[in-house]
Amino acid sequence: MRTVIIIGLACVIGMLAADVQAQERRSEFDEKYGVISERNMFLRERSRPRPPSTRPSSYERPERPPEPPESKFVLRGVAIEEHGFRAYLESSTGMTRVAPGDEIARGHIAEIAIDAIAYVHEEQVTWVFIGQNLAGNKPSAPVATSSSPSTSSDGSSGSTSAGPSNGGTPADMANLSAEERMRLRNRGRNR
Repeated sequence: MRTVIIIGLACVIGMLAADVQAQERRSEFDEKYGVISERNMFLRERSRPRPPSTRPSSYERPERPPEPPESKFVLRGVAIEEHGFRAYLESSTGMTRVAPGDEIARGHIAEIAIDAIAYVHEEQVTWVFIGQNLAGNKPSAPVATSSSPSTSSDGSSGSTSAGPSNGGTPADMANLSAEERMRLRNRGRNR
């Protein structure tokens, strides 16, 4: 009789353990694939979506630090004008013409050479070459510009792009998109 009771208890414990394991597997399944079963587009009688859970998900993106203003300005060209070298920087608001001493982003332009500018921020000099942003890096994505040109710090209107038709060099043309090159060609024909 004692062995029957022990065998019976062992069976009950085994069934409870199996039930606990089944519940754990079900909760894992619901966590991974619950959305698929809840929003199955092939079921006629699918339920309304549940409100999002308050528990944190394992795939939340960490917040990225904001980009420094230097990454938003890309050197597109340098031109020799009446008063010396002028650099043309492109940002999301358009082109900006700068001269040595002009402030931009969090620093100022110290010097302009034929193919680069010296940008100073917190007493650190960074040489920025054509196609690089003020941090001295190639931009990760093309800068989207508006259709209207911006004005430079001296109040004059900036050019929309640097190219052969407005004082740039053929090397500057390589930095332009196909659309910008076509606009330059059309502008040259209309003059």
